[in-house]
Amino acid sequence: MKKYFTALFILLYISVIISSCATISSEWEKAKSINTIDAYNAFIENHRGTLFADSAIIRLQYLNSKEEWEETLSINTIDAYDAFIVKNPVTIFKDSALNKLQYLYSKSVQDAVSNTLPIAKLDVDLVNLYTNKSEFVIFEHILEEHSSEDPDPIVRGDYNTLEKLEELVKSRCSKILSAVITKATFPKECILSVEMRHGVRLIDPVTRQKIRDEAKTLFKVNISKETIKKHDWSNISNDEVMKLWSVKENIIPKLIITTEY
Repeated sequence: MKKYFTALFILLYISVIISSCATISSEWEKAKSINTIDAYNAFIENHRGTLFADSAIIRLQYLNSKEEWEETLSINTIDAYDAFIVKNPVTIFKDSALNKLQYLYSKSVQDAVSNTLPIAKLDVDLVNLYTNKSEFVIFEHILEEHSSEDPDPIVRGDYNTLEKLEELVKSRCSKILSAVITKATFPKECILSVEMRHGVRLIDPVTRQKIRDEAKTLFKVNISKETIKKHDWSNISNDEVMKLWSVKENIIPKLIITTEY
């Protein structure tokens, strides 16, 4: 008789578990069909630690970030995207937010520099943003669309020597940095860098034949956030800017300038 009651108890226990699982499964399907923040919150509250609870939490996080993302898109400002990423560092919308940030930063930089260098072709790159090694890099492809009528006296003059080329890139780096720091929006906790890029022809050292043409970084400088904060940039000369930056790359002395095509 004892064995009979034990077996009956086990059967009843199993049937309760099966019934409970069926109920939870049914409620999970219902929550998924409703697919709202309230539905997933209610499911999690009623079924913590169950098979579907983790899935409910993931879906809830997605809907929360989706709602915030749509609101951020409607605001469409650098501050809004920045706040969204800080609050949602692992959301599936992070890459989209970074792309939006990069576009708006690029536009801000281009607008800031346009008065000083109206034909400058600029872009930005956000390197390791939101880390202690973050860098805000501004690229310019120098001499693109320049002509002998260019108002820049260095460009208008004889720049087909290494000395003149280096003078040109330093001058433009200074102007870009000053304009960006005083007029543009950029991440204030980043290192601010400027890279001058230009088409360089790679030559086989033995045959002296062209291997390929490619855009290379000729010159790169950066200024730390601490240095930026220490100085008044509203009235600073190009020469003074050059004393504040650190040169990170300079391949100009190794170049050979030629008129051959």
